Amino acid sequence: MRGVDDEGCLAIDEIADLRDKFVEGEKKLKAKVPTLFVGYDDAMKVPEVIAPDPKMGKAFLTPPGQEKRSEKLRGFLRENADLTGLNSTQIENLKIASDYKNPEDDLGIAELEQDIDGIPVFGGVVKAGFTKNHEIVRIINNLAPGLDSSSVSTDSETIALVWCRV
Repeated sequence: MRGVDDEGCLAIDEIADLRDKFVEGEKKLKAKVPTLFVGYDDAMKVPEVIAPDPKMGKAFLTPPGQEKRSEKLRGFLRENADLTGLNSTQIENLKIASDYKNPEDDLGIAELEQDIDGIPVFGGVVKAGFTKNHEIVRIINNLAPGLDSSSVSTDSETIALVWCRV
């Protein structure tokens, strides 16, 4: 079980470990996508925008493919788990909120939602934009990192989880 305090917040050293993993995950992805830009959320200091920098030329986060967009996004999250702070079980448990192609311009969107024991995590969503060839163009990540479902209260209809001490 992850270290939590009396309020259910991650311990300071656990937050530091997660942030170290974010940096390491960013370095690994940048080795594959040299034009990578990662924008960190102001409030929680987690990777929120993950995309190639368009000022540095045309690039994508993934190669083309034919799999469902939602599964391509899930695969990206598995390969880059350090960048989101989720483990493989948490990634597999993300629920598909949407997976569609815009008929007007061939762009697609996939959206996965986070929950704990069927209760939605407030704001716990990751979205990706896709080309007609199923290349990921950009990811907007608002998943709550480092959660341990055994240490989170589930006694209300909806949980508003806050990553404490940021």
